[in-house]
Amino acid sequence: MIELQEKFVAEILRGRHAMWTSIHIHYERFLWNEILLEKYTSEMMVAGKMCELDISLDAIDCLVELQECKPTGQEDAWTWLEFELTNSGKYKFDFHYGVPPLCAEAIKSVNA
Repeated sequence: MIELQEKFVAEILRGRHAMWTSIHIHYERFLWNEILLEKYTSEMMVAGKMCELDISLDAIDCLVELQECKPTGQEDAWTWLEFELTNSGKYKFDFHYGVPPLCAEAIKSVNA
């Protein structure tokens, strides 16, 4: 699991030359009524301002692999995560379970 996290970080950093101070990614992958919902937001702090951040399909593939890699004994996979990376190289993954917030909004609009 640590290797997959480090692979994701490497993908996020690939080609980053701007003077960024932090990167924030919110990623959701949730199965609803046999439909796979995948949503994310990504941004980075540059010169004190939040800017949109494009992430590669390879980075998304890393997150899919990470979701499929459940720790031994864990029954359910996480459904969404919050990721933060600072320019010092420190990073943090916060994994969450249940209906993710962006997917919940999409589900509400379909049911409306």
